[in-house]
Amino acid sequence: MEVKPGYKQTEVGVFPEDWDLITLGQMFGFKNGLNKAKEFFGYGTPIVNYMDVFQKEGLRITDVLGRVDVNRSELKAYEVRKGDVFFTRTSETVEEIGIASVMLDEPSETVFSGFILRARPTDHSLNDEFKRYCFSARYLRQQVTSRASYTTRALTNGRSLSATFLARPPPRTTRHRYGVERRGCATGRAGPAHRQEARPQTSYHATTSDGPNSPAEV
Repeated sequence: MEVKPGYKQTEVGVFPEDWDLITLGQMFGFKNGLNKAKEFFGYGTPIVNYMDVFQKEGLRITDVLGRVDVNRSELKAYEVRKGDVFFTRTSETVEEIGIASVMLDEPSETVFSGFILRARPTDHSLNDEFKRYCFSARYLRQQVTSRASYTTRALTNGRSLSATFLARPPPRTTRHRYGVERRGCATGRAGPAHRQEARPQTSYHATTSDGPNSPAEV
């Protein structure tokens, strides 16, 4: 396939010449979420759950309705900060894992569920609006699903996501407003429709009890 001037062919697709191909592990540190017994859920500290991440590219504090009782050590270990990206870790099908959402607000004393992974930025090369869309790009989703493991459920993990390549635009592009950023991520992008197309095959609250007031996976 002929590559247009100003673009380059990479191992995962065609991108503008000034975009870098970099692994997620070079930009983020990954961590598994909180697991607790059922009786600790329904009250206490806000917790980001699977469906929060699955349903929205960007999360606000008001979107986080789940509650869990945690101690100070757990609160520190599983804290949520502005700019953190969350990925769905396990589901019925591979199409439902690795769905991403970024925390757009600065939460106070908030943790995250064991059904999701937290990717904490180690640099500031991507702004939060860009993060809302770049992880749904088709070329990136194909990497995530192709590396998934499957026994009784589809799974991904921090090691697998760390090896996933992202096309990173130069800083001047990531500083642009929403419209430019969204178009930039459109290179090979699957689009927001994946959140409708990849609806869980069964009620996720029923099959995993990971609803707003329910336990994470043990």
